[in-house]
Amino acid sequence: MNTMKTDNRMGETYQILEKANQQGLTLRHFMVLIQLDEVDHSLGSLAKKLGLSSAALTGMGDRMERLGLVVRQHSKTDRRSIVMEITRYGREVLRSVNGE
Repeated sequence: MNTMKTDNRMGETYQILEKANQQGLTLRHFMVLIQLDEVDHSLGSLAKKLGLSSAALTGMGDRMERLGLVVRQHSKTDRRSIVMEITRYGREVLRSVNGE
């Protein structure tokens, strides 16, 4: 394995995590935003995809909603299901962290 490439990737990852932290995001918050940037998710499917419990994701969702990064609402097709969506501000923060 090329040590220089590994060091570069680690450095890039560290920079991204540092930028995320400066925005008040944890690694898990950042991972949620990345997933939601692609498609809205039900809380259950998002928790499963990220390897989190629904309770953990609910707590994270509370904080992320207070920060204006996401909104949660009932699914239009299944009122029992809650869908999490990234906000415009959430996308701006994600782009900022990614250096775009």
